[in-house]
Amino acid sequence: MGILRIFKSIFKKESEKSVDTRVKQEESFRIQESNVEDSLVKNSVSAKKATKRRSSEKKQKKEKTVKPIPVFDEILENSLIRKLAESEEKRDLVERHFVYNDILRFYYRYRKLDNKYAKLCEKYCLDDIASIYDMEKQEIAREIKRYEDLRDVISAKEFRENVRRIKQEGFLGNIIAFRELKSLYMEQKRFDEAISVCDKAIAWGHDAKTYWVEEKEKLSEKLNR
Repeated sequence: MGILRIFKSIFKKESEKSVDTRVKQEESFRIQESNVEDSLVKNSVSAKKATKRRSSEKKQKKEKTVKPIPVFDEILENSLIRKLAESEEKRDLVERHFVYNDILRFYYRYRKLDNKYAKLCEKYCLDDIASIYDMEKQEIAREIKRYEDLRDVISAKEFRENVRRIKQEGFLGNIIAFRELKSLYMEQKRFDEAISVCDKAIAWGHDAKTYWVEEKEKLSEKLNR
């Protein structure tokens, strides 16, 4: 009987230990679950804060990229118009071309301030484009005249080579009117006219011909969508 009582006592203690272990394990699991839930909540809150922060940053960035409309510079406008009149009085087509560049860029800058400035930009772009072939002839004639004045110091062969090069190269400056006019028409959704500008630029040729062929293809694809 004494031995039996001892075994029962041992079994009871082991059972109590087992119960205590299970209780501790369950308590540990509950703590772990609680920690996981807390972590999920924290992560969710952090994610919402991060999303809100990114949204706020994008909004601020967008607000920063909005350029303020400039105040119209009437003094500069009068100066440019005066320079244009002077170049026309001298019948200097090359000089007039560069004045056109300044004027059309000037009005392009203010195109959103008033529609009349967009129309003036268009006008001077078209005026410049209409005169580029005559302007180029004048430039070529000037360059050839420069070498004619040097005939006493250069050989006949050198003179002929330079004349041939000048005629082949033509006018080497950029025709900004093509770019500004195309951009203006694109803003105004006048896609057919923008393509027409590309055609004129392609016909003009020179080093930018490949660029304008690609621009026309892009615009044609956009128009046919």
